Amino acid sequence: MALVLVYDGGCPFCRHFALRSELVGGLPDLQIRDGRADHSLRTQLKARGLDLARGAVLLEGDQAWHGAEAIAELCQRLQAEGINHFHFYTLNRAELTLDTCGRLGLHPDQETTE
Repeated sequence: MALVLVYDGGCPFCRHFALRSELVGGLPDLQIRDGRADHSLRTQLKARGLDLARGAVLLEGDQAWHGAEAIAELCQRLQAEGINHFHFYTLNRAELTLDTCGRLGLHPDQETTE
């Protein structure tokens, strides 16, 4: 089943993360789509209560993850493929980054082992 990351191309955090995910290539079946450029897709997502202005959306069949939940799910899948280092540019979205890190079990005061 295809995994689709839909991001808001006008959001610097979302755009950077989406492009970085594409470059990493850890999920070969991942499709990355700019929801701002696709009005029909954006309208469909909004009808499901998934507003791209509030965060990226990860889709797999009928399942949808939104915002920090979507980014954390994507990171967990990348970790399962052996990618264990992530760098988030907050760009004034610290709450999203902290929420994502919390969902991954990471905390700002946690020391790394590497």
